[in-house]
Amino acid sequence: MRTGTEDYYGYAWGGRSNDFYTKPFHAQPRCGPRTFGHNTQTRTRVLDAIPFTKSLKMDMEVWHSADCSVAYAAATYWYARPGATSNRGPEPKEAARDIPAPPTKPPAPERKRPQGKPLAIPGAIEFEDLRPSAKSDGVVLTLQPFARYRWSGGKQWLVRTRKVGDFVEFAVPATQVGKQTIVLHGTKARDYGQFRISVNGKAVGKMFDFYSPEVVKTGPVDLGECHPDKGTFVLRFEVVGSNANATGAKTYIGLDGLVLSKP
Repeated sequence: MRTGTEDYYGYAWGGRSNDFYTKPFHAQPRCGPRTFGHNTQTRTRVLDAIPFTKSLKMDMEVWHSADCSVAYAAATYWYARPGATSNRGPEPKEAARDIPAPPTKPPAPERKRPQGKPLAIPGAIEFEDLRPSAKSDGVVLTLQPFARYRWSGGKQWLVRTRKVGDFVEFAVPATQVGKQTIVLHGTKARDYGQFRISVNGKAVGKMFDFYSPEVVKTGPVDLGECHPDKGTFVLRFEVVGSNANATGAKTYIGLDGLVLSKP
């Protein structure tokens, strides 16, 4: 299933985003003005229930048209025959988190938001222009095309790994003959993990921690000077652990761009 969050809860393109409403299978019992502040939506799948015999996975879109951080809390109830199990256990730490306070004033109307070209890192190879050359089974890559002023080119790859040892690789063509300096630009977030990065099979440093309590850019991450192998750099990102303060999946990573230059 692929749809916007607003469609799923019954108010496509904000048609009901400012209203309180109650329907048999979806409702919005709490709503701030112009969805500003804390809002609550519910959705029950009864007539359109999803049968499954082995496993079930559902992803939810979480983003905003403005360049901002969005706080979501989700509760899911599901039903199965006796003997069924779930790989999602209790998360008391997550449940005890403080509810984020809204800004002191509502955002400006959409028409008044500044428009312009997306951020561009000079000389960057955009990760969204690359495709993974290898990855572990179960690793999912999602192209995030929002937050246009946050990422170079307005996009990044969100790599959803699941466990220690999961990896993704990208084959990056060298921009010149001989040794080159590689600088990575990525993202940090509260559900991101700790990774070992290697270039052409050789580990770069010991470990890189991509955790942050808020979504922020990593800034330039120097991977050092590397020699291409047959005109290519194979970059491998492998999960080695999680920050003690990480929440949620704890193993994701966001990849924005690379800058290759002469040492």
